[in-house]
Amino acid sequence: MSLQLICVNISPIVAVLVAIQVAAVNSQTINENGVLQPRLGRKILSAGHSVDYVIKPSDTDAVVNGSATLYCKINSVMTSTSVKWFGPPNFHFRTEGRSSGHPRYSVTGGEGEYNLLISPVRPEDGGMFRCWVRELRGEPAEAMLTVLTQTGAPVITGYSNPVREGTTLTLSCTSHGGDPPSTLSWSLGAAPLEGTTDDNEIRATIRITREHHGQAVACTASQPGCSVGEHHCVVP
Repeated sequence: MSLQLICVNISPIVAVLVAIQVAAVNSQTINENGVLQPRLGRKILSAGHSVDYVIKPSDTDAVVNGSATLYCKINSVMTSTSVKWFGPPNFHFRTEGRSSGHPRYSVTGGEGEYNLLISPVRPEDGGMFRCWVRELRGEPAEAMLTVLTQTGAPVITGYSNPVREGTTLTLSCTSHGGDPPSTLSWSLGAAPLEGTTDDNEIRATIRITREHHGQAVACTASQPGCSVGEHHCVVP
């Protein structure tokens, strides 16, 4: 608390010193480590004015070179010009209001909506994001963006045409890349086919019978958040 002395002229003869109390009002900021820190000089509204999130951002998966939207909606009757987004690394400042200094980041939505659109997504975008209204009390709304690298298409090896009845067909399926790695599986027609997995390879052994004629043997690579890839061969 500080005192400011102001000289007020009451009459031509008498001067009275009036002490006026000046309140040092705390505001908050986020440091480079993402921690809320107090600083002087900017007013925060009273305890009755807390941030009212209509929609908070939620954890989201996105694929490299795709797009991702983190949703944040504030009660429209509140001050919203200072809605800010912070993101990786270490909660760096990303946007304020509708403005963005980042070429791949933009703010979308209608009244009260400050949705963060990232396009195209890059691996370095993965991490924790915060939507925060600086002038209002309350905790920032946080969400984790997980960036996925799509796996390569599965490739089947070990077959040749024609396949004779009574022979044993040993097939191998591989898929490379991907974060997280894909899961490989076999199917014969509409039924699953048991396989043996070793790192990024899965093998299947089939004893060919007449019933297998014309059926498709398929290897599928599935990955959370990504489209499913498939490679198949047909038993002639």
